[in-house]
Formats: sequence, C-alpha cells, structure tokens
Amino acid sequence: MKYLAPEQAEAKAVDQRSDVFSLGVILYEMATGVRPFEGDTQMSTLSSIIKDTPTPIGERRAGLPREFIKTVTASPRIPRIATSRPRTSAMIFGR
Repeated sequence: MKYLAPEQAEAKAVDQRSDVFSLGVILYEMATGVRPFEGDTQMSTLSSIIKDTPTPIGERRAGLPREFIKTVTASPRIPRIATSRPRTSAMIFGR
C-alpha cells in the first residue's frame, strides 16, 4: 500500500502510469532510506499519497547525481494526476 499511486488510493482506474509513479516512490526510498509518503496508519498513509508533496529528493540526500534526481522527479515528484506522468519507464530513461 505504501507504493500505491494516488488514483489507486482513491480506487480510480489505473494504467501503466500508476506503475511509473510506484517506480518513482521505490527509487526515492532506495536513495534516501525513507518513503516520500508516510503515515501512522494505513488511512493516514493513503491520505499522504493523495495530498502531500514529498520533500525534494535532493534535500533529503545531498550529493545525488543530477540525472538520478531528474529521473526520480520524472517518475513522481510525483505528479498526482496520472495524465501528467510519463506513460512508460522508457519515456523517463529516454529509450
């Protein structure tokens, strides 16, 4: 549940952009050691996914390569609206 896209958290239709969002959350956590969206309960975690803006990854961990920050930011900075997200990981990585 901690990796759900906002539309999943709201029980709306999902597509591959939901996976792109989740990939960004995973990359953020791998790089910083913390998830971009947190809560004390499942409901508060879902609320965070839907409403909160995460701390920019470069502020959480200094010294990350600029390209990595750009990649994670393309996955999520994590656009809340699915139509604002890249449709595939290939679009993020330029392949």
